[in-house]
Amino acid sequence: MPQKVFELDMVFNINKDQVIESYHLAGLVVSPKANFNDIKAVVSSLMHALGIEFKVSEEKVGSFIEGRCARIESNSIKGFFGELHPEVLSNFGIEEPAIAFELELPY
Repeated sequence: MPQKVFELDMVFNINKDQVIESYHLAGLVVSPKANFNDIKAVVSSLMHALGIEFKVSEEKVGSFIEGRCARIESNSIKGFFGELHPEVLSNFGIEEPAIAFELELPY
């Protein structure tokens, strides 16, 4: 511990019979001390390193703990981050807290 996994790949969505392709960057950290502030720091550091101004606001995503999930928005990137819900962790056999983010990239 900790375990850290990151992936950058193309995602395909269907909208009204049209296929939309976009790149997504995602990350997951599993650690006994993982918390919301840790994943917020990862995402904030990434955005600052890229020179991208952004806003963070509360978000509700079913796989995350309510009140510990946030949306990130900028002119070019949108996404979310937070602490995964204990039920999700249990379903995947994960015994430690986990934090994650996913960003849709404009490239």
